[in-house]
Amino acid sequence: VMDFDPEEKKRKVSVYSSVASLEWKETKLNLIDAPGLFDFATGVSEAMRAARTALIVLSAKSGLNVGSEKAYKAATKYGLKKIFFITKADSEHANCRDVINHLKEVYGNAICPVIIPHAVNHKVECYVNLVSGKTWRYENGKAIECERPDMGGKFEQMYNLLCESVATTSEELMEKFFSGEPFTEDELFEGLKTGVATGEIAPVYCGA
Repeated sequence: VMDFDPEEKKRKVSVYSSVASLEWKETKLNLIDAPGLFDFATGVSEAMRAARTALIVLSAKSGLNVGSEKAYKAATKYGLKKIFFITKADSEHANCRDVINHLKEVYGNAICPVIIPHAVNHKVECYVNLVSGKTWRYENGKAIECERPDMGGKFEQMYNLLCESVATTSEELMEKFFSGEPFTEDELFEGLKTGVATGEIAPVYCGA
């Protein structure tokens, strides 16, 4: 949508930064679409100088790459809040869990999964919100709440990563985490909000 240059349309990738705006819950958001290829890293740097938050988009097939790493480093340099979005969750050979685990290896407790998919035969059946515990499937673009399926331990592993990250935001939550006491939904939400605001946490969302 935001690729306006003929070369961008031909390549199907962003070469220049472009700006668009949208409204969500009576709040206007200005989105700066910066080039993802590390060949055009200058565009990323320019965009981040004007932004408050960096949304770093990864592929569920290829995961973290040089461009993504440079974007994270630049966002840290400019003091931006950071969010990861893993897309192509419904593609063949996609594995959001592997990508999240790799992010965790690289960036430690900053990585905080929030929305994860449940896929069967490369088709996403539903998405799970780890904070609320609610599960959603989509029909014709509309979200419908449903029962969480058996995810073979994936939910528990990703939920533990969420709790580890949130625990770093306060001494009280850290003590509660190490005592094995479960967090409430409000505690998870507040910890997540605080961690993003301070830059301690980079939440991870998945989609297609």
